[in-house]
Formats: sequence, C-alpha cells, structure tokens
Amino acid sequence: MSNLYDYLKWRGDLSFKSDPFNEIDNLILANLCYVHFEGIISDKPKYQPLRLSEAIDCYLSRPEDKWLYRDKEDLNFIKVLKDVPRYKDIKLYYQEGIYDHESETQFAAMCFKIQRGLTYIGFRGTDGFLAGWKEDFNTSFTITTSQKLALAYLEKAARINFDKLIIGGHSKGGNLAVYAAALSKSSLKKRIISIYSNDGPGFNYDLISEETLSSIKDRLTIFTPKTSIIAQIMEQIKRPKIIASSESFFMQHDPYSWQIENKHFVLEDDYDTFSKVMRSTMQKWLKDIDRKDREIIVNTAYELIKALNTQNVNELLPSLLKNFTALLKKRKDLDENDRRILSEALGDLVGALKESLFIKDES
Repeated sequence: MSNLYDYLKWRGDLSFKSDPFNEIDNLILANLCYVHFEGIISDKPKYQPLRLSEAIDCYLSRPEDKWLYRDKEDLNFIKVLKDVPRYKDIKLYYQEGIYDHESETQFAAMCFKIQRGLTYIGFRGTDGFLAGWKEDFNTSFTITTSQKLALAYLEKAARINFDKLIIGGHSKGGNLAVYAAALSKSSLKKRIISIYSNDGPGFNYDLISEETLSSIKDRLTIFTPKTSIIAQIMEQIKRPKIIASSESFFMQHDPYSWQIENKHFVLEDDYDTFSKVMRSTMQKWLKDIDRKDREIIVNTAYELIKALNTQNVNELLPSLLKNFTALLKKRKDLDENDRRILSEALGDLVGALKESLFIKDES
C-alpha cells in the first residue's frame, strides 16, 4: 500500500490546472498547518503571500531549537514537499496562532492560495500541548474559545479576496473547519465548495443543532481510519469514509499512515470492533451525564493531571505511572462533590464499556 510520500512521487509534477484539487491535497495542506510558520507568514488579515518553497526555506534556516511542529515526520515531510512542482508555488498568507494555557486555548490557522480564484483555509489540530487536548474534551459541554476563533478567522480570511473556498483540518482542526463553515453567514457559505474533517471530533447537538450543521452537509467529507478514537467521542453529522491505515490502534490517527491509491484514499467497509465498542460506550456514557456534570468531570480530571507539572501530552503517561501515588493523594484533596461525581462517572464508564462489549453491533 502507498502513503503521502508515494502520492508526491506519482502526481507531484501535475499542476492544479491540469489535475484539480482532491482529497489527498486536502490532507497535505491540513498537515502543513501543524508546522509553526509564525513570524514567517504574516499574521495580518491582508494579502501578503509567501510561496510555500520560500516559507519552508525560511523556516529551515532558523536554528533547530526554534523549529516547532507536531511530529518529527512533519519536519521530514516539508523538506520533501518544498521542491514538489505541484505545491512549491502555493501562496501562504494570514497565519494566526494563539496559545494560552490559562484559558486552555490552542488555535492556529492559515490560508493557502492554490490557484487563481481558489483558496484552502486550514485549521491546526491538537498538538503536543496538554491545554489543546483539554479543549477537545471541553467541546462536550461548551462552545470553546478555539471554535469561536475559527469562525472569526474564517470571516476575516474571506474578506481578503473573493476566491472560492475549501476548508479543512486534521484532528481538532477538522472540528474547527466544520464549526466555522456551519456557523458562517449565508453569503460566505455560498463561496465554500468543500469542507474536510480528517479524523476530527464530532459535536454535541445540545450546543450546536443538527439543523445548523446540516446546512453544509452536502459539501462536507469526513475521513476516519478503521480504528477511530477521536472521531467517535461525539456525533458526526454524516457517515465518515473509513480509510485503510498501515498503523495499528491509536496510531491510525497519524495521517502519514493513511493509505492511498492514485488520487484517492483506500477505503475500508467498516470500523473495527474496538471503534464500534468505543462509539457505543461513549454514547451510553454521555447520554446520562448532563452538561454541568460533564464540565465537573473534565475540569476535575484536568486539575489532577496538572498536579503532575507537565504541559506536554507525550510526557503524560510516564508522569502518570511515576506519580500514581501522588495522584491518588491529590484526589483526596478534591471537593467532596467533585470527587463523588468523578468516581460515579468512572464507574458508569466501566459499566457502559461492559454493556457495549456484550451487545451485538447491528449497524
């Protein structure tokens, strides 16, 4: 099977004029949003473009300790991408990035001028910072700051020119793309030709109505791998296309593992058993937890994790194992009501998991 690198070898010499933008191009640009071009691409909402090849050269000319990216593979990828004819002359503009651990906000977006009259607006997904992951779980009980920022960014970006728009992102970036498009004004919606959510979380219909999301359903494509965790947490407005991956379990979230044939993803017939159990468990669990208790659960769990003094998700598991005793001690210091709600929720989660394991899937 083949991946993004193989796609670049096969089709990298074809211009967008001779071979129009497709779903693989979407994933490539969504990936680029993980590279921190802050300080290279203008953060002003006016048209000050820089070619992709030039932007990457500027980025790589920085000292290595100034390189910021989600995964080492992103760095390898841009080194290949910068000389690929199909992409090197894409113009990047209006890059915005906001990180605030106190307000639990992690947001970034960028515009890509693909060709005359066509722009891709990409939203960055969750990276290695704990605050960004916390914000993902906040969507179960509130409209997040990043979702509001995404809508504001889309509206500002749309005023720069009169291009047709493609909107997308990977992981949380996919959720932001869908939210911004669905909440945008009708005049802006008319300019949007496609929206891509690449394994992004779904939505809580108590916070944003199914009717509102349905306004862009005809232009929305959702991709998830066969083992899907992130996309199973809340409701998706339409059935995703399920993609084959060369990885296993959670690592299937990695876009470099998604399998490609020609200019399309290789599709699977259905999710694996784990994903089905995950979805059923989360639906059963969340059904009986009201918004206020969801907020208490998420915030209480986050306060416990913050006691480990780490902001990096990659350091979290070793910290949990190393400081498990301290974590239990910290739990005893919680407000009695919060501790009760968290304990009951964890018990209900185990119960929902057991129920899901023993119910035959009928989808």
